[in-house]
Amino acid sequence: ENIPMVLALISIWYNNFFGAETEAVIPYSQYLHRLPAYLQQADMESNGKAVTAQGKPVATATGPIVFGEPGTNGQHAFFQLLHQGTDRVAADFIVAARSQRELGDHHPKLLANLLAQPRALMTGRSLDSVRRELESSGLAEEQLAVLAPQKVFPGDRPSNVILMESLTPATLGALVALY
Repeated sequence: ENIPMVLALISIWYNNFFGAETEAVIPYSQYLHRLPAYLQQADMESNGKAVTAQGKPVATATGPIVFGEPGTNGQHAFFQLLHQGTDRVAADFIVAARSQRELGDHHPKLLANLLAQPRALMTGRSLDSVRRELESSGLAEEQLAVLAPQKVFPGDRPSNVILMESLTPATLGALVALY
């Protein structure tokens, strides 16, 4: 019932037991574009010690490296590493169900795009499914052999979706308190 505690425990779990030493904070709102930088300071400075308050060495990881960008920027900057890279990166996707400004069908498309990311991180994409898709497009076997492995990703990558009804001063405060 204590969501900040649950998120903290998930972070500790992934960092110490699954080697996810980094955490991406990906808001799908330009209004939250500075949130990842704020959380870098709040999390990494707070947890940035290798010794206890008594000066004894800490036996476990103290916190992840936090980074992030708004989702549409991140998709062109680091999402390939999240999906296909060799490092496991935990990711938090943050979005408001209602847009601050309506721009035609932009927000529903943004929501759909956001929801596709954690699903893809979870399920991955197998070589067999990629080959079937590429075969249906008429590629020759030589092209398939080269291209198919480039489109495979393993799945089983940790992520959370944080959905709020709308971005208001109160929900922003709750979001900061959450972290």
